[in-house]
Amino acid sequence: MIGVSIFNIPHILEHIGLYLDRRDLASCALVNKTFNEEFKRLLWRELTFMMRSSRKDSLRIHPMQRRMILANSRYIRSLDLHSHLKREQMLGLLMSSVRRLTELSTQVSLARKNGDTLFLQILKLATLNKELQQWSIFSQADFSPNAFRQLTDAFTETSRLTTLQIGFACSPRRGWLKRVLQSLPQTLKSLDVRWARLDEDLNSDHYPAQDWPEAYPCLESTDFAITLMTEDQSTFTQFLARCRVLKRFRFPTMADPDDLSPLMTFLGTQKFFPTLEALDFGVLVEIQRDDWDRILHLMKGRIKSIATCLSFNIPTTKSFIHAMTRQWPDTLERIEIGQPLNITGSDIHLILTSCRKLKRLDCLHTKVVWPMTGRPTYPDAYPGPDTMINNENSGHDGAMVSNWACLELEELKILFRDGRRAQDGPGLGEESTVMAIQYIYGQLGRLTKLKELTLGWKTTVTFEKYANLDMSLSSGLGLMNNLKALRVLDVNYIYRIKLGLEEAKWMTENWPSLTKVRGLEYQVDDMEKGGDLPNCIAWLRQHDLIIE
Repeated sequence: MIGVSIFNIPHILEHIGLYLDRRDLASCALVNKTFNEEFKRLLWRELTFMMRSSRKDSLRIHPMQRRMILANSRYIRSLDLHSHLKREQMLGLLMSSVRRLTELSTQVSLARKNGDTLFLQILKLATLNKELQQWSIFSQADFSPNAFRQLTDAFTETSRLTTLQIGFACSPRRGWLKRVLQSLPQTLKSLDVRWARLDEDLNSDHYPAQDWPEAYPCLESTDFAITLMTEDQSTFTQFLARCRVLKRFRFPTMADPDDLSPLMTFLGTQKFFPTLEALDFGVLVEIQRDDWDRILHLMKGRIKSIATCLSFNIPTTKSFIHAMTRQWPDTLERIEIGQPLNITGSDIHLILTSCRKLKRLDCLHTKVVWPMTGRPTYPDAYPGPDTMINNENSGHDGAMVSNWACLELEELKILFRDGRRAQDGPGLGEESTVMAIQYIYGQLGRLTKLKELTLGWKTTVTFEKYANLDMSLSSGLGLMNNLKALRVLDVNYIYRIKLGLEEAKWMTENWPSLTKVRGLEYQVDDMEKGGDLPNCIAWLRQHDLIIE
């Protein structure tokens, strides 16, 4: 089976991994016996060891596993190692044979008393592979300050490291952040630091002082998914002052919202790095309006990517989005919106009609995106095109029915919600909802450069109450025949897609670039009501489309 599937689909070889458990010994034998050197090299390049099962006999290395590793160690470039109790034998074998790793991902999940042993072996494995460029190390174990010092020492020995991801289930004592930042290799381009909880012992510094490097000449991306304590703020600002070519920055979460002001002051004096292109606001608890204005002013004309998360200060979020789209309409290329509580359809529409250079928009997880109803059930709800056109005093901007300006869009993830309630009577808001749906499909049809589309319709009412209302994907296909570049379509979030054989034929004829459709097999409601969806899926598979 393995030989057939891989030979038929050779382009997936780079993403193949083997799970070397006792249950896979037959597969191992088949691989060793069947593949030539070229196939074996590609196959083992993405080798994955999953240390599964707590059975006693599975803790030993089987002779077949040992032979496979020793025979193919020269092909291994990428290793994803999830380590569990008593797997020191496997690590020892890897350390004795694997020397050409460029990517290493490790996760230690051990009890406190066993944390150091495996952790130190992983460090040795990393330092023995001098070509290592990407290293992810996450630990659920508690380990000693000595082990952590050896970790930071290992950073200096990996002279080609460009990407580092590091995270702990608990903070390894006070002073750890400074120790990490001062030990980063000069070749590093991307840094991702995170932990889940703070250590209880914050009364003493367990790590001796080190000198700061003069600069981080290659560091372009930093992602701090951490809570920055008051005592660490000075360390953090000293680090940022040495980042000369930073392009992407994620704000850390402040333990106290009042701690944000000193950081903002520092960023203002640095003119927020002349090379910065992408900002991720993470889970900032609060940003004052003056700070927003400062950020917008300092970065005007440079920022191409914005990402937000769910804990924004509600009164200032809308003003920031409006100011952002007003000041950066010709520079923003990527916007990701998490779950701000008060983002509505008018805010999303403002982005779509303002940001002319936008290439990626992800607002799939906003709580309220676009209620399509004649009677607003949410604050600032979208009342539908007919209401806005016919009622100039409705309190809504009539420009909300204008054409979208983001014709460069290549990836769109968006969710539209029907704002009617289950107790609403038949016909309420139906006409405006139909118009809104057709308007949206029409605007999607203008995005001729779109490559990936994740589209969602959500409703709180049943379609049986609205026989004339059709929110299905099939109702809008005719308006989207210009999406010739579309490669991936995700319909998992659409309530009742109503696709059949005719629609499948239409997609293969009108969307020549389409290679993957997600969410079809999750449309259980369509299946149960005797729809033609099985024939749709069968047709797409016959035309070599990937169905997920």
